[in-house]
Amino acid sequence: MSISYNLKNLDIAKTSKSFDMISQLAPIAKYCSGKFGSEMSFTAELGKDMFPLLETLSAKGNVSTDAVEIEQFQPLNEIAAKLYDWRAGEAVHR
Repeated sequence: MSISYNLKNLDIAKTSKSFDMISQLAPIAKYCSGKFGSEMSFTAELGKDMFPLLETLSAKGNVSTDAVEIEQFQPLNEIAAKLYDWRAGEAVHR
């Protein structure tokens, strides 16, 4: 069995809202704006019951993005504030 896909120019926020799996695997996606693409291929042998034999499963792929912006994500806001303080020579030690 061989399966592959190639998706291009998907909206990150809309995809996150539409597919629960995306929001669970990448919860930061709901704070992102921009486009992404993904390409994957899977191969596996099938058993007598026509289900893939997991020990033979092989997969490869990638995810690509272009000009992604992340807004209102509190952990990154806190890191940005610390970096700003550090660059200004006012590092905060807590």
